[in-house]
Amino acid sequence: MKNSVLALLIVLCIAGLAFAKSTPAPEYAKAGFVTFLEDGRLWILKEGSKDLADFQKNGELAKFVVIPGGGPKGMTVKSPDKEIIEEYMAK
Repeated sequence: MKNSVLALLIVLCIAGLAFAKSTPAPEYAKAGFVTFLEDGRLWILKEGSKDLADFQKNGELAKFVVIPGGGPKGMTVKSPDKEIIEEYMAK
């Protein structure tokens, strides 16, 4: 019985991760950027960019950079490229 319950919990956790959604994070938005929170990580995208449109359509990008602890309040940040993160952090 314990094994069945444990297996069910694992399946539910994995399913939850598979359907994790990002939510807009206006509290971290800066001029020229759009931000989203996903599992405690901050996505940073350029306003009006193709990457933003792809992200909104698919929920993630095929190629992106991750910088653990590189964002506001020590958050992990994700973005299409490092330069976008650097530009965002410099503002």
